[in-house]
Amino acid sequence: MTNLDLQNRLLPLLESGCTVLAESQRFVHQVQRQFRLKRIEHGKSGWDTPKIYTLNRWMENFWTDSWPEELPASSFLLRWRYLKEILDETQPPEPVSAGLELVQLLDESFEQCLRYGIDPAGSREVSRMFEWRAEVWRSFEQKLAATGLFHPAKLPAGIIGQLASLERPADSAKMAFVGFEFAGDWEKRLLYDLQKKFGAVFFALPAGDALPERLVYSDPEQEIIGLMENLLASLREHAPHEIAVVLGDSEFYGPAVSNQLLEILGEPVRGEWAAYNLCPDPTMSGHSLYSAAVMPMRFALSGEKRGDLFSFLCSPYYGFFSRWNRRLSLWDKNWRQRGAERGLDLLLSEVSDNDYYVAENASDIRYSTTDAPHPAPDVQHLTSEIRKAIAPFLAIGMQAVSKWTEALRHAWKSLEFPVLANELDQITWENLVQIISELETVIGDSRLDAREFLEILGAAAGRTRIQKSGFEDAGIQVISRLDARGLFFRKIFIPGMVSGSFPQPARSLPLLSSSERLKVLGGAIESQFAFAGSLYSNLLAAAPQIVLSRPLIAQDGEIRIPSPFWIKEGEREIEPVIPWRHELPAMQRARWVQQSFSEASVQSPVESVKSSCEPDASEFQIQLPPGFDSISVSQLQSALLCPARFFFQHFLGLETLAEFEPGITPLERGRCIHAILALFVSRAMQRLKESRVDREDLAGLLKKTVLDVVGPRLHETIWQVEYERLTGESGLPGLLLKWLDAEWDKMLDGWSWTAVERPFEGLRINGCKASLKGRLDRIDSHPEHGMICWDYKTGKLPRRTEVIGENTQPQLPAYLFALSRGKVAGTPKTAENCGAGFVELSSPGNMKHQVVFDPGEDHDAFLKGWEKDVSAVLNSIFAGDLSPRRLKEGRPCKEQCEFKGVCL
Repeated sequence: MTNLDLQNRLLPLLESGCTVLAESQRFVHQVQRQFRLKRIEHGKSGWDTPKIYTLNRWMENFWTDSWPEELPASSFLLRWRYLKEILDETQPPEPVSAGLELVQLLDESFEQCLRYGIDPAGSREVSRMFEWRAEVWRSFEQKLAATGLFHPAKLPAGIIGQLASLERPADSAKMAFVGFEFAGDWEKRLLYDLQKKFGAVFFALPAGDALPERLVYSDPEQEIIGLMENLLASLREHAPHEIAVVLGDSEFYGPAVSNQLLEILGEPVRGEWAAYNLCPDPTMSGHSLYSAAVMPMRFALSGEKRGDLFSFLCSPYYGFFSRWNRRLSLWDKNWRQRGAERGLDLLLSEVSDNDYYVAENASDIRYSTTDAPHPAPDVQHLTSEIRKAIAPFLAIGMQAVSKWTEALRHAWKSLEFPVLANELDQITWENLVQIISELETVIGDSRLDAREFLEILGAAAGRTRIQKSGFEDAGIQVISRLDARGLFFRKIFIPGMVSGSFPQPARSLPLLSSSERLKVLGGAIESQFAFAGSLYSNLLAAAPQIVLSRPLIAQDGEIRIPSPFWIKEGEREIEPVIPWRHELPAMQRARWVQQSFSEASVQSPVESVKSSCEPDASEFQIQLPPGFDSISVSQLQSALLCPARFFFQHFLGLETLAEFEPGITPLERGRCIHAILALFVSRAMQRLKESRVDREDLAGLLKKTVLDVVGPRLHETIWQVEYERLTGESGLPGLLLKWLDAEWDKMLDGWSWTAVERPFEGLRINGCKASLKGRLDRIDSHPEHGMICWDYKTGKLPRRTEVIGENTQPQLPAYLFALSRGKVAGTPKTAENCGAGFVELSSPGNMKHQVVFDPGEDHDAFLKGWEKDVSAVLNSIFAGDLSPRRLKEGRPCKEQCEFKGVCL
């Protein structure tokens, strides 16, 4: 049975007047469309609306039609107000601090408890935290009841009470339910009561048996390119609305797919002629217009930094600044030259009416205000308006929310905000105006400081999704995996089938006990896995043609583990392609690809060829294009080894032709061990949080993890040998069990696993425009000794001189630099007592922890010197000097470099 069969079974029921309840609005819309087309096909009116609703919409309508004395408190701002008032009187236990984040956690925990049949005041955990939660809930419930309200999650329970006194509610003579296998406890009770009392029928979402095509790409960029080519090729066989892209990881693939469709097909035309139809954009808080709207506040609250003020002045959303953009862009240069880094008064005092600079032909020419080629801006008027816009948010103290909104509105009006560029800007602005109005209406008299006001405004914006107008059934459908439940297409593409995306990690529910999290969907990895399994089964019923894809590595170069639902048998590896070199009809429609063609065609030919076979440094001077303002640690290593190597490998993308190696290659073995340890440590950290675990428990979990990763390849003899090498045999411990013994000893000394596979980005290098990004294999912490990050090495460890003296192995210094600067996700912003080291995992006989930077020592002086050296190398490269290191040092090249043939 397919989803189409399911929809066809519903059509006769809807024709007979049956009320159908479903889970998603998109499913409702598709069935409504099928219903109308079927009626038109039989010569009937297509305007009749079938009685199919989402459960939430039906409950809202039912409750409203019953003329209730109480209403659900649907406004988050109202719930926030009541919870904040309660927290002002009932302080949380230490070390938890009362604030907006805690209010959001409380609101979410109450919703999850009520939805899954958990009494928020009835936890069996003996803990001050849960006693406090119960106390807050009772006060919260009383406040809501006093104003004729109740928590929205209690709506199903209220309707059940209403049904008990009704013989037959309206529109319930005949009912059917579609899906709801993972509905909340009270939602299921409501549905079963309706079934028991009125004979409703349940329809489970079908599990399909389609055989998907499985494509493996080298990285996400290649995967997106392949997706675009396959999408447009599919239009030769199917209408656009019969094709869908289902996003498992909307956060990454949503913008990536959207941007490529925009480049290739242009803006989606409104209405039924749309080329594609995107899933809802990110929340309003992520839109550029919202970021621009709160720039005056963020500048004031983030330390009055020069960069924040310059971003504010250059924002295209403020019409007041637009007429002087060219001149305002020179203010930042003046501030840099004069060392003005922060402080509104200091920054604005450095701007004068007497003179200003105009950049012309890459040189600075000073003009007076009288002989300048263009009228100079009225600097006094400019600075006055900037001060007026920002000054209210510099005030220290509490004000009513209505005062803050008034100040924000005044800043927008005086600086001519917003200048709208497109429909999405218009929709975002309308939503922002609505949120400001709701803030004034609901919590206008609440007293907050500027930071709290910005937080509550951001929280409200973060709950608002924005969506361009258009028909859902027009164009290629780009939808989330939840929206895909029950839908039917002719062909669907599902990119990003990797672990961590499908299924997703367990949800963080810190205010729920371990036993309560087990009852909440997604609260434990088991329920996430079960839910993902159900989603996957239904996706196989969504289309006769299904294309799954995954990348081998992530954007940062780290290995991506396939989804547990990925079947390796029959997968097809796709060779990397380059849009301007290979025949790619879809990508060659993109503007940036066409521009690369035009630029290549106008490049001047080489005027002369030197007779000497030995090049000099001048031949390696080029102009690097934009796009290298952020480099990975691996790219940095190439740059430190040799600028020419960096150019060949990371700019031109040259790779050596790999030679055949019997057995498991070192690269594949390293990837396997990294994948095993990442998965094992993640699982072990969760288990250590939930219960007491001894060494034998961890050993069992480690063996299971090894089997999970290596298992699909154990039919190959070489992988059977590798499995024994890792886990051991006949009393001899394997490599990973020896590693676990060493880790257990460290745990007994007080060390604990803190994080695994943690990325960092935007790590600024002093004196250099480039920022650094990378990923740390693991971070450990000790209550006395601090933190240490570990880099797994499955080959020979770098020599200490290579790391510290020669600076050709920058991994550990870079990781230590990121950790000590607080740039690693999930670690303190200002970290002290940081260290770094290698874990050698080459063989059972060569397993050791080698601390290179002891967390008990001060490494600040070393890092400053390292940062200076790195900055010098990168600045030279970005200035266009890509000459080989051997030419700079005046020596023959002795390195075993794979680019020697190209370089010489």
